[in-house]
Amino acid sequence: MALIKLVAEDQASGDVKQVFDEIKSRYQIDFVPNIMKAWAHNAGALRNNWERIKHHEDVLGMELAHAVGLSIASSSPCNYCMDFHTMVLERLGWSPEKLENLVSWAAQNVGGNVYANGLRLEIDSEAVQMIKKAA
Repeated sequence: MALIKLVAEDQASGDVKQVFDEIKSRYQIDFVPNIMKAWAHNAGALRNNWERIKHHEDVLGMELAHAVGLSIASSSPCNYCMDFHTMVLERLGWSPEKLENLVSWAAQNVGGNVYANGLRLEIDSEAVQMIKKAA
């Protein structure tokens, strides 16, 4: 149960209602996600967060943005975020197999990070040179 009362859609007005309508339209859903209803207690915070979300989805593409979101949520872990990003990716056509592979890849990377950090491994000098050449 949420610690705060969420702003109900039927009680939204002004900029909050406009953002709520944009969210439903962008994701082609008939509800406003609870995180947005929580941010709606401060119309400026809601608008700022929504603009940042749209910006990253536009720059990265909807698929990549939500794949990154699911990867991070899986390792956080945040059940709310995992469910939302999974919903978006499923609506974009991702199969259960593709979702499993993404989460498996995230787990592989988290494990590799723990291993490399724990052993204090340094980046390969060849990789540094390749990165510098590419820049």
